[in-house]
Amino acid sequence: LLWSNDLAIALQQTVHILEAFLLFFLLYFGPLDFREAMAWFIAGAVIPSLLGIAQFLLQTTWANLWLGLTYHPVWEAGTSVVQGEIGRWLRAYGPFSHPNVFGGYLAAVIVFLLALSGKSKITYFFVSAILVSALFFTFSRSAWIAFAIVTLFHCYMVARNSKKCRLSSIIYQV
Repeated sequence: LLWSNDLAIALQQTVHILEAFLLFFLLYFGPLDFREAMAWFIAGAVIPSLLGIAQFLLQTTWANLWLGLTYHPVWEAGTSVVQGEIGRWLRAYGPFSHPNVFGGYLAAVIVFLLALSGKSKITYFFVSAILVSALFFTFSRSAWIAFAIVTLFHCYMVARNSKKCRLSSIIYQV
């Protein structure tokens, strides 16, 4: 705060840092254990994932002041699109400012989902299908690489921990 050129922005970032510390202490000393916090984090990612899938399939975004959503027209320069012979395709933004940020968020959520893979198999299958689909529609190559590395590591851990490892069980886990 003392050396900043813009005091208002510095105060805003200070509030964000204090919120992060507060969240850390709440999770560390609070009533939730880490597995429950991961489950709620995953559950909170389902609606943004569905929003991202809808944005790609409908090729539009919606502006909403209360939800913090911004309109990104496909035809306008500066909008993140995939461009090819068939035209410009809007990448999934979700509720985030850029598809790469959304992809990183989804990659982190998938890491937590793989850590909790021992829960209900049907719920796990549907949630992972939604998250991976939304991750694909972001067209974020760095998030895809992170997802591939985590998936390979998870497959390695599954194969190492089970005496009898079948390919079908690894594919189901992924």
